Order: sequence, then C-alpha cells, then structure tokens
Amino acid sequence: MDIPFVEQYRHPQWQRRKNERLQAANYACESCGSTETTLHIHHRRYFRGRKVWEYTDAELEALCAECHERIHQAREKLKTAVGQLDSWDVERLVGYAKALHMISTTAVYEGGPVGALYRIESLEEGFGVSDAFRVDLDLFVDVVERGDVEISGRFLYDLRKTGGA
Repeated sequence: MDIPFVEQYRHPQWQRRKNERLQAANYACESCGSTETTLHIHHRRYFRGRKVWEYTDAELEALCAECHERIHQAREKLKTAVGQLDSWDVERLVGYAKALHMISTTAVYEGGPVGALYRIESLEEGFGVSDAFRVDLDLFVDVVERGDVEISGRFLYDLRKTGGA
C-alpha cells in the first residue's frame, strides 16, 4: 500500500527510525551541539519512491529547530545562486561540492583514510575539485588523464604534497 508522503511521518516505522537516529546523535544537534532543545531529523536529500524511514544514518541529520531552519534557508539561497550561473560554472560548483564532501570524509593528514570517492566527469568539475584542494589544475589534469581514476581527498592531498611524483 502506498502511504502519502505527509502520512509517512506518522507511521510507526518512521517513529522507530527517528528514535534510532536521535540515539545515534546522542540526542544532540549535529550542527551546534545543543541538547537543550527539540530535535528534528533532517533528510539531506529525498529520493523519489523511498519511504522517509528508508534512509541511512549518513542521509539523515539530527538538528535543533534553529539549525534545521538555517539549513533550509541556506539551500534556498543556494538554489537562487545556482540559477544565476552559466553551465560552466554549475559544473565547476559540482566539483567544489564533491571536494567539500571529500574533505569532510577524509582526515587530511599523512596516513588518513581515503574518504569519499568520486569520478570527475568534466574539466569544469576538475577545476572546482583542484581549486578547492589547492592543487595545480594542469598537474591534476595530467594525473587524471593517465587513466581511469576515482578521486579521493587522500589522493588530492598526496598530489598537492608530492606534486604528482
């Protein structure tokens, strides 16, 4: 039976999933750390056809009401800003977004984990990624053109450190 989207938030499976996610966050806002306010579970992104409880911990975030409102306002600002960009800059922005995700999932010190892996699908994305990691674009392109490479924060950190050697 198909449950209407709004009704899914009243469903016992959502209540269970919400409680699991709050417990995983130690009942604290994952943005500001507050434990003194009501917490919401924020879906970082929705997927068509998925029930609201069918998301992983990485796709959900425990946020206080203030931080939850702030992230929604920021996403609206981002939509407006992206709508003003030409296609080249939108692809470059995708590269920056991939780089930010790599940075947030990579300990950028010697021997740190690899973190998120991404395939760079255009020169424009490569520009955004290389710029975010402060890697020379020509060096980045040379290394990527050598073969079919999935890029990680660890790879970019090492590339910046060694100069591609």
